[in-house]
Amino acid sequence: MGVFWGSLAGFTSTIIQVGAPPFQVHVLPQRLDKFTLIGTTVIFFGLVNVMKVVPYFALGQFSTATLGTSLLLLPLAIATNFFGLWLARRMPAAQFYKIAYILVFVISIALIWQGAYELRKI
Repeated sequence: MGVFWGSLAGFTSTIIQVGAPPFQVHVLPQRLDKFTLIGTTVIFFGLVNVMKVVPYFALGQFSTATLGTSLLLLPLAIATNFFGLWLARRMPAAQFYKIAYILVFVISIALIWQGAYELRKI
């Protein structure tokens, strides 16, 4: 099942930038230690993003404007990662998992809603 959900997470991450729901479907039920879960998520999506660099260059997705925006948002990305780590250190594991499940549910509903809305436009 890990290969299936991991492949789906990589595919959806590449095509529509939402690989987290399939990844979480497989990983959350394993009830890993919260720092193991965080580390596994970071490594998985870090590798997925590295694999996307060459195809994205070939498709012309990297421009001065997009790289400039990325550079502008880099401090915010670093700050929010440190905030997330700080928060995870202070949150009990049970609450951490409860929030993770709620967020996956909310994100999934939002994606279904957006997909249905776009299908209606066709």
